[in-house]
Amino acid sequence: MTEQDNLKVLIEQAQNGDETAFGELYEVYSNRLYAFIFSKTTHKQTAEDLLQEVLVKIWKALPNYQDKQVQFSSWLYAIANNHIKDHYRSTARRPQTTELIENIDKTSNIDLEETVNKQYVANKLVCLLDGLPDNYRQVVECRFINDLSVAETAHITQKTQLSVRVMQTRAIYKLKKLMSKEDSNLYE
Repeated sequence: MTEQDNLKVLIEQAQNGDETAFGELYEVYSNRLYAFIFSKTTHKQTAEDLLQEVLVKIWKALPNYQDKQVQFSSWLYAIANNHIKDHYRSTARRPQTTELIENIDKTSNIDLEETVNKQYVANKLVCLLDGLPDNYRQVVECRFINDLSVAETAHITQKTQLSVRVMQTRAIYKLKKLMSKEDSNLYE
């Protein structure tokens, strides 16, 4: 039995109320869903809370999932994406905060300078992504951060595959312009 067949069996069992099967689906998809949610919130606690809420929504909606309409992973990401939109609609947008690196042991072999540099680059990338229009940012996050296909991205964003490709191209062009602008600002 292939992995795809195993997933189909787990989905069917979970649709019939099998909590163990749902737990196995959780094991397969939770890390990817968390990464997707975290890329939208950039706050660990918020992402964890939203993941739990998304999982409850998935459990409740699971009996309505139809395999022939859309791929299961795309269906999961669409639920997560819609929940994130609902979250931002229902709460006032607060300034983003940068999480501190916790539990750094000064005597360990962790290269603190390298860790700080990686954090700096990650924060810089988040700032550059913030400079993109929301639809471009969403496509970039789906395609490159969450490693989703064009088809999955199209389903999540509710756009055609051609629109996703066009937005991806335009987003990359705009990111290059933002990066060159950042670089030129360094030397002024």
